[in-house]
Amino acid sequence: MKNKLLTLTIVMSFLVIPMVFAGECSLGVSEKPSFELGDQTTVTFINLYTPPTTGNVTLDFSNAPGLTLLTGNNPTNNVAFTGIATWTVNFTALGTQELQATMVDANGGTVVCTANKTINVTADPNITATLSTLSNLTVGEPVNFISVINNIGDGQATDVQVSVSNAAGATITNNSVSYSNLAAHSSTPIQHTFTPRTCGTGDFVIVTAQYRDMLGNLMSDVPTDTETFNVTGSDLNVAATALPATVLPNADVQFTATINNPGTATAENVVVNYLVNGTSVHTASLANIASGANVVDTFNWSTATESDYELTINVTADHECSVSDNTATALFTVSTTIPPVCGNGVCESGETQSSCSADCGSPNIGGGSGGGGGSGSGSRIFYLVLTEDKPEVTLPLRNGDTVKYEWEGHSYSFIIRKVYSDILQLGVSESLSYVKYELTNLEDHELNLDEKVGADLGIRPLNKGSGMSDVTFYLPGVDDNKRVVDILPPGSINRRVVDVGSSGNTSGHEDYEPVSSGVLNPDYAEGVLKFTEELDDKSSAPVWGGLLLAVLIALAGTGLYMGVTRKE
Repeated sequence: MKNKLLTLTIVMSFLVIPMVFAGECSLGVSEKPSFELGDQTTVTFINLYTPPTTGNVTLDFSNAPGLTLLTGNNPTNNVAFTGIATWTVNFTALGTQELQATMVDANGGTVVCTANKTINVTADPNITATLSTLSNLTVGEPVNFISVINNIGDGQATDVQVSVSNAAGATITNNSVSYSNLAAHSSTPIQHTFTPRTCGTGDFVIVTAQYRDMLGNLMSDVPTDTETFNVTGSDLNVAATALPATVLPNADVQFTATINNPGTATAENVVVNYLVNGTSVHTASLANIASGANVVDTFNWSTATESDYELTINVTADHECSVSDNTATALFTVSTTIPPVCGNGVCESGETQSSCSADCGSPNIGGGSGGGGGSGSGSRIFYLVLTEDKPEVTLPLRNGDTVKYEWEGHSYSFIIRKVYSDILQLGVSESLSYVKYELTNLEDHELNLDEKVGADLGIRPLNKGSGMSDVTFYLPGVDDNKRVVDILPPGSINRRVVDVGSSGNTSGHEDYEPVSSGVLNPDYAEGVLKFTEELDDKSSAPVWGGLLLAVLIALAGTGLYMGVTRKE
C-alpha cells in the first residue's frame, strides 16, 4: 500500500491537478497464518485517507470473544494522514476472531474508513509417553509390553515420531512408529515384543516421542518414559574329565562331562553333545539343572583307527546368560603303543628305577648278562584275563612279581624269579607243586596246564636286563590275524595288580571290566575264562607223579626187604 500511495503522490505532483480521493485505511497483525491459545500480538491501524484527514479510530472486537485488549487507547484520537494507531491483544479462546477498526472524522464526525481482519486461534498439543510395567525377566524369553502416546493438549499434534530402545541393544518389535497427526485429547497404544539377550540388573527400555504443532513448529518438550528391570537365567559350564593320553584301538574310551549351573535360574532342556574331531558321535538330553547344581554325564566311544583325536563337549539350555563356558575339549591318541605312566604303581615298559622310582623302585638294582637282577621295591601280583577275543597280553614284570590265573577250577601262579639279559627264570605252581623253567629271550614257550593233549598257555619273554622283562602271555591256536595285542598297564585289558603284603584280596580269580582311563576297577567276579597255555621246554611235575614215585619206591623197598629176609 505504501508503494501505491507513493505512486499516486508523484502523479499528483506532476499534473498539479487537485483531486478528491475516497477514504482508505489498513488494519494488520503479525504475519502468522494462525495463532495459538495464549499468544499475544500487535494490531496496527494506518490512516491512508486523502486528502489528509485526521480522525478518531476505534478497534472493535465484539466479534472476537477470545480477544483481550492489553495496551493501546480505544478510541485513539486524531490519527493524522499516514499516522499509526497500535493495540496489544491476547488470545484467550479458540476459534475465528473478527477484528474491525473504524475511523471517524475528527471535525465532521462522519465515518472516514473501516478496516477488517480475521484471525484464527488454535491450541498447543501436549504429548506424554508411558510404558507398561516390566519386572524380572528371563534371558531368551520374549515378553510383550505397551507404550502409550497421549495428547493431553488442546491442539492437534502433527508429525509424531515414536522410538523404543533397549539399553543392552536387544531387538524390539515396533521400535519405530510414525503418526501424521494426533488429535487433541486422544491417545494411541503401541504393542512391542522384547527378548532380553543378557543377564544382569539395571537393564531398561526407554520410549521417546517428538512432534510438531499445527503450524509445523517442532515442539521443544520431548516426552520420555523408562522402565527398569532385572534379567535372570542359567549359566552352564562344562568340564571334560581328563582322558588317558593313549588308548588302544578297538577299545572303549569313556567320555565324562561334568556340567555345573552357577546361574540364578534353572537350566531348562539341557542337551550335551559329544564330538570327535568335529563330528557328533552322541547327543543326550538331560533333566533340568537347578541353580547351583551339577550333573555328570558319560558316554563310551569305541576307538577305531590309530590317530590323534580331539574330543569336544558342548552343552546348551533354553535360557543361558552366557555360552562362553559351554564347551570343553580334550585330546587323546589311539595307538597300539601306550607310553608309560609314572605313578600308577606299575613298572611299565619304558620305565626304569631311575626314570620312575615310584613304580620301579629305587635305582639300586644290578643287571647285565647272566648277572641276574635284584628285587624291586616290592613284589606285585597281576591277575590276568585272556579270552578268544583278546588272546594276547603283555605285562611289564620284574623280579618277584607273580601272575595269577584261574583255569578250569585250578589256580596257577607264575613267579618271576630272575631276569637275565637272555634268560627268564620262571616258577610255576599249582597248590603244593612247584616247577622252575628257564625261558629263552624272544622265543615262544608253550605250557600244558592239564592232562589233556594240547597247549594251554604261550609265554614269550622280552628281557631287558636290570631285573625287568616284558612278558607276553597268549592263547595258542587263536588266529594271529584276529589277535588283539594289549600291553599292560595302562590300557583296557582286565587285570588287577596288588602288592604282596597289602590289604588287597589276592585269593580267587578276579574278572575286570575294561577300563581305559588308567584306573583299575576294584570289582571282580568268579572267572569265566577259557585258558589254553603251553610251554615247549617244560618239566611237568603234577602231584600224582610225585605220589606214584613214592609208591614205587615203597614197593621196591618192601620187595627188597622180603627178599633179604627170605634168603636169611
